[in-house]
Amino acid sequence: MHLSDLPPRASAKAPSIELRRFAGGARHAQQLSHVRVAHLTDLHFGRVTPLAVQRAAVDLTNAQAPDLVVITGDFVCHSQMFLDQLVAELARIEAPVIGVLGNHDYWSGADEVASALRRANVEVLRNEWTERTVRGERLQIIGLDDAYTGHADRDAALRGLRPEVASIGLSHIAEEADAMWARGVPLVFSGHTHAG
Repeated sequence: MHLSDLPPRASAKAPSIELRRFAGGARHAQQLSHVRVAHLTDLHFGRVTPLAVQRAAVDLTNAQAPDLVVITGDFVCHSQMFLDQLVAELARIEAPVIGVLGNHDYWSGADEVASALRRANVEVLRNEWTERTVRGERLQIIGLDDAYTGHADRDAALRGLRPEVASIGLSHIAEEADAMWARGVPLVFSGHTHAG
């Protein structure tokens, strides 16, 4: 039997997910006030987070009609057993998705997790950046690989950024934000602390 054939766990009540909104810094307010970015992190597909919570997170994300979705790592938790569920759920996201890996992704097999993410139409950035045009505005998205497992390379990730173009950073580890701010990336999305 394939894992995707298993029924979802029954839940006594609908999952409770807190939706928080953040406008970004003054520079972003000037350049990107009309752009909506949704941020998800530490999804931990598998035994840690029930599938009902994953589905609710995707549904809530789609309901916000974001222009871009960013996910900052820990897609799985100590296993590749739930990669099919990860692909099925993340493929339901209606906006373009860009992500970076976290420590659990490396512990579970980073290349396999990244391959599954690509099947779900998630662009994975590993110490690199990409540029997108969102609602007529250029946006540089920097993806710093996981620092917790020693895979982060800030110099590689930030090489060639143009200061005149708005940028956002993605890092699983929040402690990397200071160095990215110092290099001209005023808004950094991160995870790892589970809202701690």
